[in-house]
Amino acid sequence: MGSILWKYVKFHFNCHFVYVGLY
Repeated sequence: MGSILWKYVKFHFNCHFVYVGLY
């Protein structure tokens, strides 16, 4: 259960980082 949550958080953080890179 914890692993899935961490995976989701990591994916969300990655998306945010990509957005910052675009700008």
